[in-house]
Amino acid sequence: MTGIEFQDGSSTVIYQPRFRFSGTNIDGRRLRIDHCKFSSLSAPVGIWYTCLGVIDHNEIIGRASGIPAFIGQVLDSSWGRAADVPAWGDGAWAEPDNFGTDKFLFFEDNIITNLYTPSPLTALDGHSGTRYVFRFNSMQGGSMEAHGAEGARTRSSRALEIYGNTFTGNNMRSGVTYIRGGVGVIYNNTITGWTSTAVFNLLDNRSVSSVFAPVYGADGRNPWDTNHPGNPFVSGAATSAGSQTLTDNTKTWTTNQWAGYIVRRTSGK
Repeated sequence: MTGIEFQDGSSTVIYQPRFRFSGTNIDGRRLRIDHCKFSSLSAPVGIWYTCLGVIDHNEIIGRASGIPAFIGQVLDSSWGRAADVPAWGDGAWAEPDNFGTDKFLFFEDNIITNLYTPSPLTALDGHSGTRYVFRFNSMQGGSMEAHGAEGARTRSSRALEIYGNTFTGNNMRSGVTYIRGGVGVIYNNTITGWTSTAVFNLLDNRSVSSVFAPVYGADGRNPWDTNHPGNPFVSGAATSAGSQTLTDNTKTWTTNQWAGYIVRRTSGK
C-alpha cells in the first residue's frame, strides 16, 4: 500500500484500528506500507497479526482529541502457523529472539506527531509474542509500549528493537518506553523535551499480577519457572502484621534471615 492519504471526518473516537492486516511468518510473504499519510484518524491506524515486512516513510498524525494509540498494535499470535490460526503467541516464545534478522515487523523512517497536548500517547503496542523493530523514526509526543502476560491467556511481547529514533516530549512527563515482558534492545535514541528525566520503564508484570492459565505468575510455585526444590522454606500462622512487618511469635528468626525471600499468604492475594 503506497502513496495514499487517509483522512477521517468522524468526530467519535473509537478503539478499533482502521486497518487489519493478517499474515504468517512461514511462507515468505511480506507486507509494505510506504509513503502514505494518516491524518488525524479517529482510531489507531492498524493492527498487524503475525506480519513480516516494513512500514516506512509514512506521516502519521494523532488527532488533537486523543486516542489510546495512534499507530496501533503488533500481535504475533499465529507465529509458526498459517495465517489466522492463533496460538496466543506460544510459537514466538518457542523460537530464539533472532535479533538482527528479518523476523520482525519494521517501522522505520516515519514522521509521527501527537496533537493531543495533555499527555503523550502510546504510539505502538503489542502482546501475543510481539516482534517489532522501531528505528529511525521522528516521534513527537509519543511513547512505546508492549504488554506482558498479566492481562490474559496471551503471552507477553517476545522481542523488540528500538533505536536511532528521535523522541520529542513536548514538555510532558512520562516514560519513553513501557515494556512489561519479553526481551529487547533500546539504544542510540535522541530524547528531548521531557519535564523530568525520560524513563525507560521495563517491568516484569508476570511476577506480580498474572492469574491466567497456563502461564500464571512467577511466584515461586509455578512449574514454568526454575524454583528451589525446598520451597516453601518455612510456614506458620502470623501473630500480627503491619504495612511493612510480619510477626510470628513461635519462631526464633534472626535479623535479615529471610532477606530476599517472598512471604505469601496461603489464601487470597
